[in-house]
Amino acid sequence: MSILSPWRHPLRLFGLTAYALTAMPFGVFTFATVIALLAVTAGLMITFIIALPFAWLLFAWSHVLAHAERSRVAALTGTVIADPVPPLTAPTWFGRLRERARSGVRWREIGHHLIRMFVAVVGFALLAAAWSGSLAMVLLPAFVGEMPDATAKFYFFEIGQGGGAALASVVGVLGLVFVAPWVSIGVAHVELAMARALLGPDADTEHAAQVTRLETSRVAAVDSAESERRRIERDLHDGAQQRLVALAANLGAAKQKLAADPEEGRAMVATAHEEAKAALAEIRDLVRGIHPVILEDRGLDAALSSVVARSPVPVTLDIN
Repeated sequence: MSILSPWRHPLRLFGLTAYALTAMPFGVFTFATVIALLAVTAGLMITFIIALPFAWLLFAWSHVLAHAERSRVAALTGTVIADPVPPLTAPTWFGRLRERARSGVRWREIGHHLIRMFVAVVGFALLAAAWSGSLAMVLLPAFVGEMPDATAKFYFFEIGQGGGAALASVVGVLGLVFVAPWVSIGVAHVELAMARALLGPDADTEHAAQVTRLETSRVAAVDSAESERRRIERDLHDGAQQRLVALAANLGAAKQKLAADPEEGRAMVATAHEEAKAALAEIRDLVRGIHPVILEDRGLDAALSSVVARSPVPVTLDIN
């Protein structure tokens, strides 16, 4: 990483700078509205019933602001912060309000709105000093002649008729190129870290979400397996089983006919043979994609050996 790294991605640098600069007005607005609702709610707690609507409004408005902040982070920095707030499950209005009041995530959102203004003000001051100060020094030579006094002091430079203005301009260029971008990145990363910590999911929330996803996946897998089992049972009963019953009946009739009428008996055996092939084809289509247990547990060698062992024809198996 070089000192010029920020300029390799100018759009990202612009986004981070815009994110850090706009943090202050957003921070002032969110702080003012949230602190007002918090003060009103706390002041009315002595009359509990009257305080309830303001408490609901406090949590709802805080969540709206948190959602807006996550959207602002994603739009300007490309960083996606997941919403950690779980869905409300209580059937009543008061029950949902109680869920909000007991949720640590909701209080972290309120804490973010109360803290971020102070961080944003400091960051805005640093950005203003870095960018506007450097730009002012760059443009200083153009305005030296307009100064009322022969000598004026700008930061550490005595600006007069000599080379002080030119030196300040050079320092300003260096500040714009090398210093101000890193100030933007540093301030933006502090803001992002605070947003992730207070507006994003914590370890417990992520663990709970992962458990929920795994449970949902397991339920879906069980339901899918149960649906597949019912399909196989239905197809076996309606298709292959009926053919096997017909096959057994034809073979029984052929056995009785062979002695009395060999020609008709052979015809019935041929019909039974066709029924057997059709039943095998149906079963093959039915179980396509379902692996035998021995194949899953012991591999291809054992599975093929099992097939060969049941073959009525001598077979030599060679697996490489």
